[in-house]
Order: sequence, then C-alpha cells, then structure tokens
Amino acid sequence: MKHLSRNINVNCNKGAEAEEDKQIKMERENCWVWFKGSLKEGGAWKGGFSYKKDANPGVLIQNPSYVQCRVPDWRISTTEPMDKFKGPTIPENSVWKIF
Repeated sequence: MKHLSRNINVNCNKGAEAEEDKQIKMERENCWVWFKGSLKEGGAWKGGFSYKKDANPGVLIQNPSYVQCRVPDWRISTTEPMDKFKGPTIPENSVWKIF
C-alpha cells in the first residue's frame, strides 16, 4: 500500500509540472523559418518551429529536429508563406545581413 501511495504522489507532482509546461508553451508562437539552402539549390521556408521574443535582438527559434538558436526577425514568418521558395525581404541596414 505504501508503494501505491508513492506512485500517486509522483503522478500528482507530474500534473503540476505539466501545468507549468503548458504555461511556458503558451508564451511561444508557431512560425515558419527561412533556410537559404546551398549555392546550387535555392532556399525554402520550413514549418514546425516555435519562436520566443525577449530583450535580446532577433528571436529564439526552437524545433525538436534542430539546435535552438537566435535568428533575425525577418527570417521568420508567423503565417504560412504562399510561395515556400520565395525568400523574405531583408531590411537594407540589417545587422544580421550577410553579403
């Protein structure tokens, strides 16, 4: 009986953690991210990412298949792009622009 009681407590604790996880996920938004591709192949928008803004420049993007990283704002879209192979408009004086 004591063993059963321990399992119930663990499940109750996991419920509280799940509620915290839900609140954290609510702060994030889904987005599409632009990947430039190679010199031979063009770039494309890829979905399945979430992003989070904070005090630092750019946005933090996350996806289970990729390493979490920070990208410029212009590299994400919060709506599905009509043409998945047309790149974003890069601001003229962008700090993140690579020539």
